[in-house]
Amino acid sequence: MNMSSFRISKPVWSAAESWSIAAAVLVVGVSYGALAVQAGVPPWLTVALAVTVLAASAELLFVGGLIAEVSPLAAALGALVV
Repeated sequence: MNMSSFRISKPVWSAAESWSIAAAVLVVGVSYGALAVQAGVPPWLTVALAVTVLAASAELLFVGGLIAEVSPLAAALGALVV
């Protein structure tokens, strides 16, 4: 078997693709920050969640649960399901 057929090519990213991904991440980050401020989450916890969780849907669910006035444990468990 010829090993040259298993060549791995490097992905080519265009500037437009990179900017579109960055714009989407920016929108999600701003949404998360606005929800966290509305829920009264301390800034240190907002940043800690953003750095450690790395799943925007879980962060948004957790903060949304706090806004809906469920217990923090229930909000965390709901975020873990995602």
